Amino acid sequence: MTTLRLSTISIAFAATMAAGISTGANAQDNIVYGNYSPPSQTLNKHGILPFLAAVEAASGGTITTDFVGGGSLVGSKTGLFGMNDGLVDGIMLAALYYPTELPEFALYVNMGAAYQNTLAASGAMTEMALLDTCSDCTAELESWNIHSLGGWSTTAYDLLCVEPYASLAELEGKRIRGSGHTIPLIAALGAVAANTTVTEVYEAMQRGQVDCSFGSASWLESYSIGDSAKYVIDTNAGGVAHSAVINIREDLWQSFSTEQRQALIDSAAIGVAGSTWGYINDERSALATEGRNYQVVAPGADVASALEAATEAGIVNAIQIATDAGIENAEEKAANFMALYEKWVGLTAGIETEAAYVDLLNAEVYSKVSVE
Repeated sequence: MTTLRLSTISIAFAATMAAGISTGANAQDNIVYGNYSPPSQTLNKHGILPFLAAVEAASGGTITTDFVGGGSLVGSKTGLFGMNDGLVDGIMLAALYYPTELPEFALYVNMGAAYQNTLAASGAMTEMALLDTCSDCTAELESWNIHSLGGWSTTAYDLLCVEPYASLAELEGKRIRGSGHTIPLIAALGAVAANTTVTEVYEAMQRGQVDCSFGSASWLESYSIGDSAKYVIDTNAGGVAHSAVINIREDLWQSFSTEQRQALIDSAAIGVAGSTWGYINDERSALATEGRNYQVVAPGADVASALEAATEAGIVNAIQIATDAGIENAEEKAANFMALYEKWVGLTAGIETEAAYVDLLNAEVYSKVSVE
């Protein structure tokens, strides 16, 4: 059995494992999790790595794990294909990068402006994934050899800017990095969308190619965006829903014993809750970083009004995009998910700690999952 090593490993070693060559452990009992961000990034540090450690413990060591970060094995736009090809066994699946391949989940990504309650959005995505409240969504993931163990949503996005742009006049013509649900928001602000990934924002800001980025305030530190962006415009612009932040290859899931599957289910809430609370806590700590002197700026009334109108139009637009992509009953699916989201708004009222959120996820979702 390999020892627990939750750090970045070499491409050669990961490729060897993915090819099924023995490295001292049964290959089918090892999980190689790939991500485009480094191990120190919020999601990995608080969600993915604790999940992998919990799996090893819960399985009594019959499942071993390795983490490959920093995009050294799969990138933000290649992870889906890496899973399908068996190059990795788990990824941080950001459906916003695969609108054509994952049109079912693109619907929920494009509705993101409405997800202003992070705990509720993560809970709703997880329930939908695990309790099969959207059978077409499950089938879509399985077609790419993915078995979801938990969804997740970022915290509601703010604008991270190089200057304190608080009015529509100040934002007009500015280049703003965005994706998914934030693209219509950028248009509503009279700005120009910059087609860059989150890992490219630092360099783009350094070169003066981007003025702002929609994102979590935690990115100021985790992606070093704060080297250029000193102003956080408090837009509360909804979050980005992720269909399967905790996941495993479907064929690998099928090969595991009942006990091993249960170990994964018993550990999953740790990953979902850790990812969610990690962002919440890292936002707070990032803004308080000594020597950075970040300033939180309230948006002007015209900005707030423009974003509110765009949010209302966003769901209608998301439904139309899904319908045009061939998704059946898109309006009904959107309504069902928003009802599930509102259910979780109620369930998470009063949840003030990560441990309490783990308990809630286990009670409402994971305790109801069959591993047979």
